[in-house]
Amino acid sequence: MAKSGILKRWADKYGVVIKVQRFDYAASLDAFVSKNIDACTMTNMEALDMPAAAGVDSTVVIVGDYSNGKRCSAGAQQCGSGAIAGQTDPVGTKNSLGIFA
Repeated sequence: MAKSGILKRWADKYGVVIKVQRFDYAASLDAFVSKNIDACTMTNMEALDMPAAAGVDSTVVIVGDYSNGKRCSAGAQQCGSGAIAGQTDPVGTKNSLGIFA
């Protein structure tokens, strides 16, 4: 983000200062809940649980792509893992059915 300048352009557009820091996962949650940082990336269940339990108002942005290439479409004719191993899925990715390959 720093190389492309996209973060600076957004910050300049909205008149804010954005500083990106790398944390260990648990430390980032603790820093967010204790209000030492303004934003944090976390799982959706922790976003619903930890800040709320600590009384921290939060806004959640859900990224809706969870497949990570593990799409699967198996019908009545494809009942076992052997039936779909090595097949090409509907979007053309061969062997994307990780657990069946």
